[in-house]
Parts: sequence; structure tokens; C-alpha cells
Amino acid sequence: MKIRKITLTIAGATLLVGSAAAITSAQASTHSPERHPHEWCHKTFGDDQHDLCNYYNWAKDAAHELRSNGEIEDADAYESQAAKALSRLYAEQKAEQKQGI
Repeated sequence: MKIRKITLTIAGATLLVGSAAAITSAQASTHSPERHPHEWCHKTFGDDQHDLCNYYNWAKDAAHELRSNGEIEDADAYESQAAKALSRLYAEQKAEQKQGI
């Protein structure tokens, strides 16, 4: 019985460590210390999405600036707005592709 408890404890600890590593990795890729290139959005979604790309870029830049100043809560709010804009850009791109088919 002791061996089983030890095995379960080790397995549980391994899962926790793996989960923590995955979350840390995802956060590191989400909140890069480097600014993203503004051209990416315009190249990916086209000139007809100029206004939404500008909004996305503005929100990402604001989040980056706030995060570098240690204002994490405010940065997260701007990051959330950027994520919503990006979701909308992808949704509109998908809708355009469906219409073209």
C-alpha cells in the first residue's frame, strides 16, 4: 500500500510540474518582451482591415508599455482587447474565405 501511495504522489507531482512548465511557456510566448511588427497584421489580413489592425497594434503596444512599467492588471486589460480584435480579424477572414468558395 505504501508503494502505491508513493507512486501516486510522484505521479501527481510530475503532472503538477509539467503543467506549471507548460503554463510558464505559454505565458512567455504570449507576453514577449519585444514589440511585435505592425506590418504582420496588415500583411496577414489585408488592407481592407486597416482600422482593426491599427486598433490591434495600438492595444498590443499599450499592453507592452504597461507591462514593462509593472502595471500588469492594466496591461492584461489591453491584452484582452487586442485578443478580441485578433479574434474578430480571424473570424472575418474565415467568413471572406467561405464566401469565396
